[in-house]
Amino acid sequence: MKSTVGDTVGEWVFSIAKAWQVICVSIPVAVIIGYIYLFVIRAIGGFIIWMSFAVIVLSLAACGLYAWFYLQEKYPVGNKFRDYMQYVAYVFWSLSFIVLCAMCCCYSAIRLGIAVFKTTA
Repeated sequence: MKSTVGDTVGEWVFSIAKAWQVICVSIPVAVIIGYIYLFVIRAIGGFIIWMSFAVIVLSLAACGLYAWFYLQEKYPVGNKFRDYMQYVAYVFWSLSFIVLCAMCCCYSAIRLGIAVFKTTA
């Protein structure tokens, strides 16, 4: 038996009518959680952004260290893969340095962006 558009819409409306208690509870809970989120962003939004930058720089440097120590333990000098891992370590350290330099060069723009971010919350 084929369902018509009217039957489908009728089922949707009936489902909403059956779940009115859940909807009535969900709306105030969503509003409360939204205001809590806005307060958290206003209070520690700048800290979260600076910590994310620090995590990015430290993660790239840690990946370089991991590649460096991995090649020291696993591969003898002269092995081709050792050279590749050494290049990988250099690439990660370079990326970490580039991101750190970009953060230093764009410090005032980042602070302005954080202020705008906190203001909009």
